[in-house]
Amino acid sequence: MEPRALQAAIAGLALAQSPRAAPIVLWASAASAADGEWLQFEAGHHAFALIAPERFAPGRASRRVAWALAPAIATYRQLGVRAYANGNDIWLNGGRIARGAAATLGECVMVSGSFLPGLPGAGFEERVLEAVFRMRLEAQHGWQFDTSWADEAERAAIVDALTEPAVTR
Repeated sequence: MEPRALQAAIAGLALAQSPRAAPIVLWASAASAADGEWLQFEAGHHAFALIAPERFAPGRASRRVAWALAPAIATYRQLGVRAYANGNDIWLNGGRIARGAAATLGECVMVSGSFLPGLPGAGFEERVLEAVFRMRLEAQHGWQFDTSWADEAERAAIVDALTEPAVTR
């Protein structure tokens, strides 16, 4: 997915949610790098966005990236990779392997991050990575996710977001 399309999908989903909505995890393979205010990932990485009504997120905006990246770090650890948090980033062996960013749009907090496409010797594929990440999110936040596609209102909001830039705070 190209960064503009991914950003529109995230913004459209965020704008279409009510304050009582369930959290959403959007998963995509990044075709090229994104280095925006609230969307950051490297080309070829497995990008994700956590879209959750503000009632689920920490009250302090400065804590939201760490809150959302904790399950990503736990995913790496469960797969035997000793990744760790350093500010709003995920590091491994003294180097940054992913960046996190957060913003609020409509009633939702959006946090983006990514996973490496693979590590030599780690032996995990995208579907395994996605499944373990989902389990870590469920375990750490107490949420359960269904695999589903955007409904009609969400698809319309995504199309709108493609034509008009969303204003975040």
